[in-house]
Amino acid sequence: IKTSTPAPTSTISTKNPTTNPRHCPEGYFLVVEQCFRILDDTTRTWYDSKALCEANDLVMPQPRHPIELRSYIVENFGKRQEVWLGAKGDGTLFRYVRTGDPISNTDNLWWPTHPGYRVNGYCLVLLASEYHINIYPTKPFIANPCTYVSSYLTLCELIKTYTPSPTSTIPTTTPTTNPRHCPEGYFLVVEQCFRIFDNTTRTWDDSKALCEANDLVMCQPRHPIELRSYIVENFGKRQEVWLGAKGDGTLFRYVRTGDSISNTDNLWWPTHPGYRVNGYCLVLLASEYHINIYPTKPFIANPCTYVTSYFTLCELIKTSTPAPTSTVPTTTPLTIATTSSNLNWLTVGEDRFVRFGERMIWDDARALCRNHSLDLYHPKDILAVAKHLDDTVFDDYADVYWLGARGYGPNIRWLSGEVIPNGPLWYSYSSHQHYCIFLLAHSNKYIQGDVLSSYTCDRSKHGVLCG
Repeated sequence: IKTSTPAPTSTISTKNPTTNPRHCPEGYFLVVEQCFRILDDTTRTWYDSKALCEANDLVMPQPRHPIELRSYIVENFGKRQEVWLGAKGDGTLFRYVRTGDPISNTDNLWWPTHPGYRVNGYCLVLLASEYHINIYPTKPFIANPCTYVSSYLTLCELIKTYTPSPTSTIPTTTPTTNPRHCPEGYFLVVEQCFRIFDNTTRTWDDSKALCEANDLVMCQPRHPIELRSYIVENFGKRQEVWLGAKGDGTLFRYVRTGDSISNTDNLWWPTHPGYRVNGYCLVLLASEYHINIYPTKPFIANPCTYVTSYFTLCELIKTSTPAPTSTVPTTTPLTIATTSSNLNWLTVGEDRFVRFGERMIWDDARALCRNHSLDLYHPKDILAVAKHLDDTVFDDYADVYWLGARGYGPNIRWLSGEVIPNGPLWYSYSSHQHYCIFLLAHSNKYIQGDVLSSYTCDRSKHGVLCG
């Protein structure tokens, strides 16, 4: 859009032309007093679209007039320009993530049969296409998996009056006896400084790595009830976050200090943690919905590998603290140097990687790679790498290797986000979110070609390829 002037077929209401007149900056377009912008012609997942909007000081759109919006997009941008909107399913219905406002499952805006069962892991799409307008002109909404990367464009909204920065409000419900000031960008809750790092959901391990990369730690709140109230009041009705504890097979422990959380602690949501003490991590239920049901039970346990649900909350520790992993032993102790300069690099064509024969679960394998400033490997030529390892490594104990890929529900993805389709390379294909991917480098599997397989991330132990 070269100018901010609406198209001749303006969708701006003419009933009250003098009420709250508003102009959009250059590069944005106006639809009924809301300013929008399609950022580019690249399709993305819902999460990447949300991150891109926020990186440009914008938000995912919450259109008050979605029918007018889609008509404007089709008339001015092309016959098919379907876009993500700023709502996702919470397991029961759809809510806009910025305000928490719900969308009824029987709302007349839904395309027939939608959302139906599509309320968990699904996000809201605006069917801005001439085809769909001609069929159902008043039903612009469908629900599709949030991880779809090849279908929908990024539409952002400009909000001039936006949520204040986290440091602008100090809660007054819990007075502090020893006042403390947090640096800019952090917020204070009862003498602890926290930061919600951004608005991207991640796995627990990725959240931990992000905190540590910024000289922060996964949070260990001394007052979790006050913390979740503060988050809901200042960041939105639903901002659930990871905390710095995980199950050790018997109970939960904070990884920084080793402090345990009793399985009968009154802070647990009913039935939690129960059996969820292995491969599960601690979540703070910072949502208005959960506060209203059980105001004093903010803790639940969910799989550490969940990537679509929880935000990254970090804590600033001013005093010296032990390394985050020093108090909780991993399944396979890592004793290798932390630099990659002294590693035995293998080169196969354009592939260059490091092999570790120690067998471990996927999370520990990734931690090992990161310990060397690497990550689990994504081979360029999978069959060539499998052949090289089969031909040169004579170790029947470690002839299967974890790779940098895992299931995300609808599909399997490399850690880069690239989807791995099912096909002849697969011996066993499962996109379950608890499944991780390994390379079969034995028994001349490369000749048959089916060298990829998947299994539970925390139950099988394999060698490791880093790169």
